[in-house]
Amino acid sequence: MEDASEVAIVEREERSEFPEMMFGLVGTYGQVTQNVANVADMSGSLLGVKAVFDYELFSGLGVKARLGMDMLSVTGSNGGTDFQTDINYLTLDFFLRYYLMRSNSFGLFVNLGMGIYSPMSTDLGSNAALQEDSISTTSLLLFGGGIAIPLGGMEIQLGADYYYFPPSDDVDTSAIGAKLGLLFGF
Repeated sequence: MEDASEVAIVEREERSEFPEMMFGLVGTYGQVTQNVANVADMSGSLLGVKAVFDYELFSGLGVKARLGMDMLSVTGSNGGTDFQTDINYLTLDFFLRYYLMRSNSFGLFVNLGMGIYSPMSTDLGSNAALQEDSISTTSLLLFGGGIAIPLGGMEIQLGADYYYFPPSDDVDTSAIGAKLGLLFGF
């Protein structure tokens, strides 16, 4: 028969010191380059805010989903003509997340996933570098990582993502962005 102290030790060892589920918000800011063949090389920014759900599957390995909005804005010129593209995307991102190391004071993680970007509104300016009908829902690959700083039942996440938009015949787009998030454990 086990005594009460042995049962308490076993129960403490079975409980994870980290939350299994986390919810929160993340803000993103990225630098974008876009080459539209025979028109212009453009650059600009990608600004977004997203709700985040993070679920631990196994020790260190989890899944993460983000739902929100990204605002892409790029400008460029060619031969004295200025071009501008502004697109507001509704975004849904899915990741596999793995902690390379994790302690009560610091964590280091990597993400690999995909995003689905659906345009909600577009503004191509007076000189369009893109054709309106060429802007449609697209999927892209996302690679990233960051650090996690636990604060009680919360976690601050700082990191970066690389957005790989599959190139078309005429348009090649890529972005790299920083992210800052606050997640709450449940």
